[in-house]
Amino acid sequence: MTLSRRRIYAELLADLVADLPHAVRLQRLVSALRAFFGCGAVALLRLEEEHLRPVAVDGLVRDALGRRFAVGLHPRLGAILGRRGVTCFHHDSVLPTPTTA
Repeated sequence: MTLSRRRIYAELLADLVADLPHAVRLQRLVSALRAFFGCGAVALLRLEEEHLRPVAVDGLVRDALGRRFAVGLHPRLGAILGRRGVTCFHHDSVLPTPTTA
């Protein structure tokens, strides 16, 4: 385990016992996940009936927090919801991203 991963774990554990507002805790979680996985962006989405609403994002425009994504209109989101495990899309997937669908 690298030192940076230990730091990420330590920060996540510290946040569990810290008195933080809910939105701050979620934002720190997605930031830690982005650092841990080394990916370009992370979004934590809440399912509200047939829509997904971002509740915390890192690596995306802040405007994303105000959006709602109809699952039926976004094939990638439908694919993610249709699986219990990790869902990965190849970089040249024919499925449009939610921003272009």
